Amino acid sequence: MTKLSWLLCTGLCLLAPSLSGCDDSLDASDDPSGPFWDSEWTFRATTAGIDGAEPLPLPTDLTLLERVRSGEDGGPPASDVLEGAVLIFEIDGRIRVQPAGAEVPEDFLSNYRVIDGSLLRASIRKSTWFPSSYSFNDVDHTLLIQPEAGAGGTVMGLVLDIVERTLFSGALNSPTARVSVFLLQDPRVVARTDGFLHDVIHGRVESIPVQNSDDATTWIIGLLRQTGVVAADVPDATLRPAIAPIVDDLLLLESEGITQALLDRLLATDLVTQVIAPDRVARVLPFALYHRVLDSDQLLASVRSLDILLVSSP
Repeated sequence: MTKLSWLLCTGLCLLAPSLSGCDDSLDASDDPSGPFWDSEWTFRATTAGIDGAEPLPLPTDLTLLERVRSGEDGGPPASDVLEGAVLIFEIDGRIRVQPAGAEVPEDFLSNYRVIDGSLLRASIRKSTWFPSSYSFNDVDHTLLIQPEAGAGGTVMGLVLDIVERTLFSGALNSPTARVSVFLLQDPRVVARTDGFLHDVIHGRVESIPVQNSDDATTWIIGLLRQTGVVAADVPDATLRPAIAPIVDDLLLLESEGITQALLDRLLATDLVTQVIAPDRVARVLPFALYHRVLDSDQLLASVRSLDILLVSSP
């Protein structure tokens, strides 16, 4: 929330406290939440600590980030994979994020509560509430948030959501998009994603109930809906006749290259290009599958910690 918004809210409280439900705790001079409301925070550094060997590179992988920071891909150097995204702590306790390229902030189903001058609690993706320490640096206008040990995977889930939405928004020249290119070119990611998709449609992933081609079709439709690349008003009765033949084709393929085969077949239909352009679909779907590999294989459990450094405008 901006200063203006906070002043308006405070004014309403003073004029009609019985109607607004506000109280003196909204005084930004007394409430430790005040500094959070006062700024739109941009990402400066998102740093993960990993337990043991890294099974798959994450968007915060230092090697990938150094390639972007050095401008190796032809783009300008970047400070962070989420550079350009804006994080907003709302006065009502919601955390909203505006991904690079997005026109308005989005609700990522996350909330926060500031406990005191160094501790806040957060619920990410409607998870349980977990504590995070935080510190302000008034000199360079930065806010460092450090979730408790064991919450790193949950917070990384939010990072993955922001990356996915940035690709959807069309900011394909952003650091997020450039890192995702390097990420999805990694042979480990390609092999694991192909293997995951192959196992899903053949019913070999225990956490995803697929018993036949109809179930596999349902899962693909769900993926298209969750990523937003299919228009919300397109009914299943329209989607299923288009997706079922694609699934039947995929069932005949080996694992290698199956992700690209799915993408090629989907782009040959009109269904997935009614919302976003083909080049954006080609970025969103492979990343979404990689994202779901991390979720289903519990690979995010290897994230021991995730520090987020944010900066506000002076």
